[in-house]
Amino acid sequence: MYQKFSPKYINEAFLIWYQNGKPSARMVHNLLPPDEFGEHPSVDVVASWIKEDFDKRAEELDRQINAQIAARMVQVKVEMLERHAEIGQEMQETALRWIDEHKDDLSPSSVIRLLVEGVRIERESRGVPEALEDIAKKSDEQLLEEIQKLFKVSPVNILPAGEAPDEK
Repeated sequence: MYQKFSPKYINEAFLIWYQNGKPSARMVHNLLPPDEFGEHPSVDVVASWIKEDFDKRAEELDRQINAQIAARMVQVKVEMLERHAEIGQEMQETALRWIDEHKDDLSPSSVIRLLVEGVRIERESRGVPEALEDIAKKSDEQLLEEIQKLFKVSPVNILPAGEAPDEK
């Protein structure tokens, strides 16, 4: 006999299913505690919950989790690049101080290497964090709009897979 279960119980079943890696209905059935009336849903009822409700809810949660992970990854990369830019600048300043303080007894190759490497690190790191943050803040529609603007100013032809461009 089909037992009517409360939305609260079904939500608890969803959480058990989702937190356990979305296992089969039989496994979820074995993990479920009885409801407030001491009843358990059948395996078939759990299977229908998964098919008709849980899968859709999980897709949305997975999308949100992936978006949060991507945003965090961008933030970590931004922080790293900012640190690199600061280190590169500090390396340059150290090299310049060393040159000023030891003009007569400096090792030219090590000071030049420090200066060149500091400039390279700073150059590669400056501006990238801001660009990544700007991209991360834009919606998919805004990013698509930017891409379309770029295509308008750049002569690009997108061909179907396997088709070669006309040679002129």
